[in-house]
Amino acid sequence: MGKRSSVNYDDYYRKKMESAALYQDFICDLFSRELGIALSVYNSKVYQMEVGESRQGVEIKHNEMYSQTGNLWIEFAEKKRPRPGLYAPSGFRRHDNAWLFVTGTYNIVFVFPIQLLKLLEQSGRYRRRENRTKTSIGFLLPDADARRYASLILTPNKADIVEKFIGDLHAAGRALHAAVLQNPQQLLLFDDPPSDDNGGRKSI
Repeated sequence: MGKRSSVNYDDYYRKKMESAALYQDFICDLFSRELGIALSVYNSKVYQMEVGESRQGVEIKHNEMYSQTGNLWIEFAEKKRPRPGLYAPSGFRRHDNAWLFVTGTYNIVFVFPIQLLKLLEQSGRYRRRENRTKTSIGFLLPDADARRYASLILTPNKADIVEKFIGDLHAAGRALHAAVLQNPQQLLLFDDPPSDDNGGRKSI
């Protein structure tokens, strides 16, 4: 990567971090006001690496492209910048205290159990892909599936009212079970197989 492209990416990365921090504050305020849940978000790298993103085990990600594409980007490996070499585990692949994943936009917020996202990825129903900046690996979750599998959907409107929809977790579980049974190899999803250099799973 040349010097000019490196500078351009640094500017892009800084803007993404600012956007992520703003959305994180928005979610903290939303959860406190509408759900009575006070989120304690960690800012230091030490706490984020050793404990997790928040004391309550809630991970927050702004899905900026959702409004345009109708898909949620569910990341599980990342790099700080485009470069050859390994990806670091992120999202539901991190071994931290996270058990809930909160993502979406300022108009709609989806809440997923981390374990459910693991099952969705490992079911083989969604193609693993790399993003355009080659800094993230994940899969796209279409809007219809996001609404089907989310445990909670918050939709703040102009009147600052939040509608709450509780997903049918039993139906979601049955659908995932059926998908797993289509391929007996998927029974291995309850293990943690070793990762390859790109953050994917090696065959066992």
